[in-house]
Amino acid sequence: MNDVNLKILKNDIGENRYIHSLGVMSECKKLANYYDAEEEKAMIAGLYHDCGKFVQRKIAYEFINENKIIIKDEFLKNYQLLHPALGYYVGKIKYKIQDEEILEAIYYHTTLRKNPSLLDKIVYIADAIEPNRNYEGVDGLRKLAYTDLDKSVLLSLDNTIIDIIRKKKYLGIDSIISRNYLLEIIS
Repeated sequence: MNDVNLKILKNDIGENRYIHSLGVMSECKKLANYYDAEEEKAMIAGLYHDCGKFVQRKIAYEFINENKIIIKDEFLKNYQLLHPALGYYVGKIKYKIQDEEILEAIYYHTTLRKNPSLLDKIVYIADAIEPNRNYEGVDGLRKLAYTDLDKSVLLSLDNTIIDIIRKKKYLGIDSIISRNYLLEIIS
């Protein structure tokens, strides 16, 4: 991770999101070591997981148009769904990330998918429990993440889905698919 890319990332996503991304990277490293995953991949995915969440949304749409990126209609209905998909392409094009597993972990870091990889789950839960997160239930979720990764991911996904419904926001289909998949493997 070179200093030039870090400066560009910080400029693109802003100071607060950059600090959050450093926290996610740190948590990804710990989780990767705990669950015997590839530490470097986890750290890169954690650092760049929000690289598509530009400070100015117009920059996101300009990037899509300039690079002729085809985005699913459902992602255009909710920026929370758009930024991970966009992050896949920003990571690949702007930051030259070549590893498909890292790019997919970025792509699915808010919704997951059916049969998520270990890296997908690590980035997903690290985003929810990184040290700067402070919300009701986060301490319990942090403990669960180091006891049962699948159960912690399911609990976080359930909480996210409930929050999206409560706020009357668009819910991506991948969230439902991944939740149902996790229910099957946990039962």
